[in-house]
Amino acid sequence: MKNILILSGILCLTPARSQLRSEQNLPRAGDELIKEQVVYFEPSEAGENQTWDFRNIRLIDDLV
Repeated sequence: MKNILILSGILCLTPARSQLRSEQNLPRAGDELIKEQVVYFEPSEAGENQTWDFRNIRLIDDLV
């Protein structure tokens, strides 16, 4: 039991290695910024752990 408490204490104090920092998330040479508008659709029911399905989303430019 004592080992589990010590291990959990060490894990709580260790920073997450998958955390993004701002210098890792900046644009790089060759990156493109693409802005597109999509057709509005009603959101599904509210709540946690909902899956958003964007496979059938339509662009506004496709309607013209």
